[in-house]
Amino acid sequence: GGGRGVGAGTLGWGGGSGRGGVDGGGPVEVFVGFFLGAAAVGGIGSPHRVTSLAELARRTGVVVMFLVLRRVLGSGPMWTDRVLAAVFISAGIPIAVAAGQALSRGGLLHVGGFSRVHGTFVHPNPFALYLTLLIVMGTALLPHLLGWRLVALVLILGGCAASLLLTYTRTGWLAAVAGLIVVGLLQSRWILAALIGGLVVLFIAVPSVGGRFSDLSHEERVSGTAGNSLVWRFEYWQDALDLAKSHPITGIGLKMTESAEGRKPHNDFVRAYAETGLIGLGAYVALIAAVLRTAWVAVRTAAPGRDRGIAVGFAGCAAIFPLVSVTSNVMSQAVILWYFFAFAAAAISVSRPRSRTTR
Repeated sequence: GGGRGVGAGTLGWGGGSGRGGVDGGGPVEVFVGFFLGAAAVGGIGSPHRVTSLAELARRTGVVVMFLVLRRVLGSGPMWTDRVLAAVFISAGIPIAVAAGQALSRGGLLHVGGFSRVHGTFVHPNPFALYLTLLIVMGTALLPHLLGWRLVALVLILGGCAASLLLTYTRTGWLAAVAGLIVVGLLQSRWILAALIGGLVVLFIAVPSVGGRFSDLSHEERVSGTAGNSLVWRFEYWQDALDLAKSHPITGIGLKMTESAEGRKPHNDFVRAYAETGLIGLGAYVALIAAVLRTAWVAVRTAAPGRDRGIAVGFAGCAAIFPLVSVTSNVMSQAVILWYFFAFAAAAISVSRPRSRTTR
């Protein structure tokens, strides 16, 4: 009661969407808990418990943040706007660092003949996936902003796009295109037209973009090593799967698939099976299914305008999440999960009517 009371349907775990009582958040909460439980089992049975438990702590932080945001964003649209504003404002620092790296030519990562920016990240690949999430969500929000907010977001997205280009990360490029296609199909065909035009100009004006894909035709070097990173990943996936043969149910422990040279599986499904067994793989697949269902519920039930933009933006992010999981290390990148689940909490907050308050 009282002047600041909020209905239980908003802050509680339950509540309906207003269309058949569908709750967009429940499945994600359930399966993220299952996935964390499977990771805990893998951590306890790990031969290097300190390393595995440290990774478990990082994933626990992501889950706790998501659950807190679920409660906070249910309090009203003001909180959702604040969280989204914080997300995009925070992009200023990594973008500025990336610009400094590109202009000074210092701190760049030189791989395969390309000089790649990585911002405040340790590697261009996670930086690219982070930028992709912001670009997809930001593009969906653009039609619903006015004045200085619109100008600010355009500038931020321009910096994100330029930084993404300079990461020379193929997965990030393809994910951004796929996410924008989803946003265009759900929200505006003009986005699709702009995307096609932008890609044509990009390939003509920046030949190095096409060159980044050219090495995919080289399967093996003269030395017998993998000719490109994709071939190497196929080879290492088999090695990672072989590691789990002795513990197919519970896995070999978190982070135990990373080699002594620091090589990672670059496939979250392989990683989930090898590190957490069939239990963890099942939980991860169920979590992805719950995320996709949440996006579908949000798009179907969100009110027109700003709420619709948030729902469509998360739908684009959710659509590319399982795709990048096939060739990237999303599961082990806590910062990417933080932003992804922040967008998930925002989508859940607009996927059902808010409770009325007295003021």
